Amino acid sequence: MESPIYVLLSQQDALQRQMDIVAQNIANVSTTGFKSSDVLFQDFMVKPAPKMTHHMVLDRATLRNTTQGAFLKTDNPLDLAIAGQGYFAVQTPQGVQYTRQGNFQIDAEGNLVTVDGFQVLSGGNSGMTIPPQAQTISIAQDGTISTENGKLGRLQTVKFQNEQLMKQTYGGFYSTDEAPEIDNNSLLNQGMVEGSNVKPVLEMTHVMEISRAYERVARLIDAENQRLTTTIRALGKAA
Repeated sequence: MESPIYVLLSQQDALQRQMDIVAQNIANVSTTGFKSSDVLFQDFMVKPAPKMTHHMVLDRATLRNTTQGAFLKTDNPLDLAIAGQGYFAVQTPQGVQYTRQGNFQIDAEGNLVTVDGFQVLSGGNSGMTIPPQAQTISIAQDGTISTENGKLGRLQTVKFQNEQLMKQTYGGFYSTDEAPEIDNNSLLNQGMVEGSNVKPVLEMTHVMEISRAYERVARLIDAENQRLTTTIRALGKAA
């Protein structure tokens, strides 16, 4: 295969990767606490011959936009929005994961859980239990949970030195090999949830731009294939 085809295919592959990320962003536009992502590409230069240079497209990394989403008021006492860089620790079947989705509920055993039924963890990776007879639940900005009978404990958020190392597992959940740090700066806002920071209009604009670029590259690949075919036929006749 000729070098121009390699160059065009590398660009086409990059565009496909970018479209996958944009599609994921759009699919999660209504996901609580979701953070949009983008792809970081790098110009990779290759020299197939001493006096020849080709510029390929290299998928370098996926970057997550950690900008805080808008707070949405729900007035549900179990809904919490984090103001700051903190995360809730959650026990999942795949181990402890982290999320900013604060739309919690209470299961049959009185445990504070996510909408998926995963137990929300506090300090020391212990769960938080709400007595079934509790009539009012108050959660202070520092995470202290109280009922009409007094304090139950404190819901502690965690933070990480490098959020970009966190890998998205699904929706607004993330895993990481980095050890979490206790977060004493973030504030919890009761009766609110953090919305997705995806901007639908911007993402749809990206879809159109990527689609047009992909079509242009496809036309160039087709034209290059036709050029090669014509060249091979001409050489065959000359032989």
